[in-house]
Amino acid sequence: MANLKGSTFAKQSRDALIRLDKRGEAKHKQKSAHYTHSNAIYKQREAILRDFSNFLTEKGLEGKLNTHITDTNIVNFLAKRTKDLSQTATKTYARAFSGLLQGLQSANITIKTDYISHISDFLAQPNLNHYPTQKNGRYIPQNDFYSKIKTINQNYQAIAKVQYEYGFRSAEAIKIAKDPDKYIKNGKIIGVKGKGGRVYKPKPIAKELETALKGLKTVPALSTYQKEIKSVLGHRSHNLRLS
Repeated sequence: MANLKGSTFAKQSRDALIRLDKRGEAKHKQKSAHYTHSNAIYKQREAILRDFSNFLTEKGLEGKLNTHITDTNIVNFLAKRTKDLSQTATKTYARAFSGLLQGLQSANITIKTDYISHISDFLAQPNLNHYPTQKNGRYIPQNDFYSKIKTINQNYQAIAKVQYEYGFRSAEAIKIAKDPDKYIKNGKIIGVKGKGGRVYKPKPIAKELETALKGLKTVPALSTYQKEIKSVLGHRSHNLRLS
């Protein structure tokens, strides 16, 4: 086992990316499934390494990046990095971080802590729901949203959850609800176009919500849905996305 090469965290991060980069190589030829096999994963890991490097620098730490992957630093880093994220986004980020560490181990980089266990413990926290500490009048607290949304028709519930949990606009959420087989594949929401024709990145979706969307018998018109959300929550439906 070895350390990452380089005199700075930035150089060590580049070394990590090089060691993990298997883009263009058939997956079945890779000795580990945790190497980088797409441009999207490469950019994701580049961002995570930058985040972790900044975290270590802010703590005044130097030396080898991988030696600072300790149980305490893992938990503190994830808590700080995800404090303004939703529960779904937090889980996605933590699992991506775990995948990065698994890849480094596969590339013969020394990691001494049981990071999988620590990340699992972090994700298992009952108070994992992180939301911004600065909220304006358009923010809908989680408890308020979930308690009130239970009182309306399930057709509206599923669409509202797509907005609240994944940040889609009303029209986009309804589009998903109208054709879930097109937009939900392999546990992810894919191919949804936003403003200007921009396609959202795939978003992992909870199985329960996927089942609810695929089980809808009717989907309300946009204006009807917006009026119902306003009536029940006291907010415009767009505030679900903002929250």
